[in-house]
Amino acid sequence: IAMLGGIAVDESVRGQGHFQTLMTHVLAEKRDEVALFMLWSDQDKLYKKFGFHLCGTQFEYPQVPSKKGTFQQTKYH
Repeated sequence: IAMLGGIAVDESVRGQGHFQTLMTHVLAEKRDEVALFMLWSDQDKLYKKFGFHLCGTQFEYPQVPSKKGTFQQTKYH
């Protein structure tokens, strides 16, 4: 399993195709080496372009004193 997450492009060079180049390269390079790519992101529309699909929900326990004891629901891909 290859786990991907925390992928970002500096604001100063966004819109120049760097992200698409990176994702296309990584997926092509590792496709034959792994059984599954798992992506951790809330950008489902962006990653659908690369064949990713929503597969579940995660619950995070925030470490914010004012929200102590509450859970925060987060989607992941």
